[in-house]
Amino acid sequence: MEKQPNFIESYLRYVTDSEAPVTFHRWSMLSCLSAWLGKRFYIKHGHSRINSNMYCMLLGAAGTRKSTAIKIASKLIR
Repeated sequence: MEKQPNFIESYLRYVTDSEAPVTFHRWSMLSCLSAWLGKRFYIKHGHSRINSNMYCMLLGAAGTRKSTAIKIASKLIR
């Protein structure tokens, strides 16, 4: 039986030819996906809920293509 690719693997294959590092692509995609999910999905934790909404910051020297990774993930989620 052939293994079905998950969303993260498919996305990383999609951005293979980009100049941005894989780490930037992974965090940009996870951040955009969590923003898209919003408060619709959550994990029960005792008497409260943990939503998927999160913030992340890409740190790197100028020219490391941080904004490239963010733009690709944002465009795909839109």
